[in-house]
Amino acid sequence: MPNSSDYRQSANFFRSRLNTIAARTRVGKSRIHIDSGGNHTRRQPSRSMEEKLRNYGERRYHSVARILALFEIVRKTERLSAPVLVESKGAVWQAYVDRSGGVDNACHTCPCHLQLDGKLPTMIAGNRGLRRHLVLEFADCVSLPRSVNNIDSIVDEIAGRQAFVRAASLVLNQPDTGWAEGLDLFREDMRELLGDMVETITRPPGPEYRASSELNQERLDVLLAYYEGIFLTSTASIRMGHFIGQVEAEMRVP
Repeated sequence: MPNSSDYRQSANFFRSRLNTIAARTRVGKSRIHIDSGGNHTRRQPSRSMEEKLRNYGERRYHSVARILALFEIVRKTERLSAPVLVESKGAVWQAYVDRSGGVDNACHTCPCHLQLDGKLPTMIAGNRGLRRHLVLEFADCVSLPRSVNNIDSIVDEIAGRQAFVRAASLVLNQPDTGWAEGLDLFREDMRELLGDMVETITRPPGPEYRASSELNQERLDVLLAYYEGIFLTSTASIRMGHFIGQVEAEMRVP
């Protein structure tokens, strides 16, 4: 099972855990954690803050690409209503419980969780392997400082959620549209919705520009990471082809 080593779990245990999570049709007030007991804390490489921010921007972009690829498979393999109603919702699944004592947050790499026709995405997918991958991708997180997570939430409120919903709707409802076209729409919607913010963060006044405070500089760095991750990252077709191949192989596993 792909990703099982990331959670330090055996493939069989990992599949069983994901199957249990995916079988739930209703969600309570608490998030559902893949790493529920803290015994299998997901490994996060130690990086400088600059590296973490660049990595987070890239992971956001590729997270959207992978989810759109899963939705393309859902559209091709399931009998969906026409059209599918896509809505943004708060997080349901989370990769792990952050153990930093409040210093860091487990930041989701996708802009928001989605409901399809009022249901969790796993409820419209009949294949168990596909459902496992849907849980994995929507749960994916990276640990970042709480202040960064707060800014992340603001940007998603301004642009990320709306752009993600539009991209998912396009892929799910247009038979001739693939994940790549949905990703292009997501990126352009983000650019339009963020508006002057992109101009501000990419053209600061002078090469030696520093923000008026450490906190404001951190905010600027985070927004620049978003810009780099969303607008400058290229999606390698080989990388996505490998991911889709993994999903198709997992769909053959009960």
